[in-house]
Amino acid sequence: RIPNTSQVCSMPHISDDDEPEEAPVAQIPQQAAKSIKVSYKTTEGKINEGMYYELKVPYEMTDAKVEITIDGPAKGVLKVDSASGITRGVYITVPEPGDYKVKLTYHDVELPESPIPVKVINPAHPEYK
Repeated sequence: RIPNTSQVCSMPHISDDDEPEEAPVAQIPQQAAKSIKVSYKTTEGKINEGMYYELKVPYEMTDAKVEITIDGPAKGVLKVDSASGITRGVYITVPEPGDYKVKLTYHDVELPESPIPVKVINPAHPEYK
């Protein structure tokens, strides 16, 4: 179980003189964020249609809170598909076309695959017919 950053934590770290030291608590979310993997992501979508993102969280971190946000021309609507166990799934819907970025964070630390660029189109636009 990964402690949150407000807790005191001692992780063994071997220094040059082989004396164990406490690892700074701030390093823990950075290390943990690297172990959360994006198993499915959408990089192209259509307005008003759900774009799916799925994360795999290590078993020992199943209670981890992963935040998902989207930045772009319009505010997105996020609908959680699954949020328990090792799989986290979410659908994101946006009302306007454009270039968006889906940001994934764990304790304010971005996951290695974040941000994910997403191109959203309006299929009713003459350009796409």
